[in-house]
Amino acid sequence: AACIRPFGNCAEHLTEECVQEYLMPAVERIVGYVEGLSDADLKKESKNEARTDVFSHIIRACRSLCLRCPDREGMPEKLEGVSLGLYLRLLQTSSFNGKMNALNEINKMITTLTGYRHGNEYSDWLTSTRLAEWIHEKEVLPILLRDNLHQPQYVEKLERIVRFIIKEKVMSLSDLDSIWAAQAGKHEAIVKNVHDLLAHLAWDFSAEQLDHLFVCFQASWLSASKKGQEKLLELIRRLAEDDKEGMMAGKVLKLLWNLAHNEDCPPDIMDQALSALVKILDYSCSQESEQQKMGWILDCVDELKANQWVLPSLKLIKDISSVFPPPPAGTMQPRQARHNVYRSEALTQVNADRGLLALVCTNLCQYMETVRALVKDKVVEELDVETYCPDGRYSHATHLQERLNFVRYVLRDGQLWLVGRQAQ
Repeated sequence: AACIRPFGNCAEHLTEECVQEYLMPAVERIVGYVEGLSDADLKKESKNEARTDVFSHIIRACRSLCLRCPDREGMPEKLEGVSLGLYLRLLQTSSFNGKMNALNEINKMITTLTGYRHGNEYSDWLTSTRLAEWIHEKEVLPILLRDNLHQPQYVEKLERIVRFIIKEKVMSLSDLDSIWAAQAGKHEAIVKNVHDLLAHLAWDFSAEQLDHLFVCFQASWLSASKKGQEKLLELIRRLAEDDKEGMMAGKVLKLLWNLAHNEDCPPDIMDQALSALVKILDYSCSQESEQQKMGWILDCVDELKANQWVLPSLKLIKDISSVFPPPPAGTMQPRQARHNVYRSEALTQVNADRGLLALVCTNLCQYMETVRALVKDKVVEELDVETYCPDGRYSHATHLQERLNFVRYVLRDGQLWLVGRQAQ
């Protein structure tokens, strides 16, 4: 390196004839030497922090000299192939310094080939397309995901490579599976770093890749611990935070809805999923945010009609409708003269269109008839309102109180009245 670097640094000041006659034979020997390095030699060199970038300096100097001799048939291509092969081998060593050096060089290639300096430093043979294909064919991503994911600086450099292959359209769904699998059951630091990585990359994913990522989320949800489910919910919520068009948020809301519906989901985790759903709706920047909120309220009403998922639906209707602002004191402006829908108007509209109050009152009566029948038929020997859970989740007292509290909320905030038959 010490012998060749000075000539590489001043290559642009040397004539082609000089480089061709005096330096290219040395370059060819150096390339052969680097290509013939054994794994043991490579491991030994990469462990020495002071020499960890010596190969990069050698390759860079040889590249500068090769670019002065464009007529040297096959030499630039061979040099680029050798350099890529060297970086691949460094990534497979156990040396962290060697891996970081290889990552730095690959990222430098990406920056140059995708920026305005293309052609100044690398041969015309090496293009962004060819580099992306090499990363895919040599399965560089699975190699990078094997270890060191607890190091934030390592993951930061990994992110640039993943973003590059996404934009070059060579990232496969199996690559996405590998990224997600890299954090499964691992230390908290690795989980955090991989989740951060996905949150940063999500906006670059294609629709197919994003859908596949959500499939990975749902599959992991079934086997995740309670703490794992909480972290997964946090990641899912983050994906919708910066959504201005509503495209990402729509997918995230459906995912949260499906996760909360899982039969094995603990009530407290379900509450967190629903709270995240409401928060996304509340902070939505979409021009159709009010219609979006109303749509989710109507989905909950459909659940009530089917007499399923009743208490979570009541809670979600209440939480979503609470996002609408309360009406101001005094006389309200006509709806056409303002841009927002008031809470009372939203509840009144749902009640008028779907008969919300009648539906909840009927559901309450049906629930009580079912419980009375169980007691009468001695299916339930002793009914303790605090401990008896008819659905295996909520106590009898909770079933009653939540329905009654919801009716009171709709009457008060919706400025509605119970008709005689509903009151009875």
